[in-house]
Amino acid sequence: MSEDGERDEVVDDAAKRGSNLWAGLGMLVLGMLVLPFGGLFVYGYFLPEAYDVEVSGTVNAPQAALWKTLTEPELQGEWRPGVGQHELADPIDGQPVVVLHTGEARLTLQRTEMVPEERVVWTVVPSKKHVYVGSWSFDLAPAGDGATHVTVTEHGEINSAFARAATHAFFGLRSYSEASIGALGVYHEVDVSLDPESGPTD
Repeated sequence: MSEDGERDEVVDDAAKRGSNLWAGLGMLVLGMLVLPFGGLFVYGYFLPEAYDVEVSGTVNAPQAALWKTLTEPELQGEWRPGVGQHELADPIDGQPVVVLHTGEARLTLQRTEMVPEERVVWTVVPSKKHVYVGSWSFDLAPAGDGATHVTVTEHGEINSAFARAATHAFFGLRSYSEASIGALGVYHEVDVSLDPESGPTD
């Protein structure tokens, strides 16, 4: 083989090695990116879609004041945690509907049950591409000295394996219900104390 031929062969071999190296590095980076998401998906796949959580605490505000905050459609975007904007939508079956905007997402809630001064339930109105459906019930009872005991019961269904995994791993099923009781305290500018953990019950 001529000297030029040998040199070309060396160059070709080096080019192939370089190409293989970059391909290998690319696969490694891709694997590092994909494996965690794949692992989360597998983890979420085996988690149940439905869950129930109960969180309770005492809010140092009158029961009548909390009742108004929890039931008035116009106030739902004022006190709920993580809500940027909100608007009222057309009623469903005569019951009020409110649309809450949380960053890029939006959540549509319908008030589906009321026991005056004691209990109200807000239920998610499913969208075409919904990931989450469920409801939150708020039960109120006197706690003495003008305070109110609040129990939040959340029934949820997360139909995305990835979203289930992220909720369990990073946020916790109790997080929104706990934040809701805390947000009532912030809205009314009063102290709040959470009861010892009592959920989830799934």
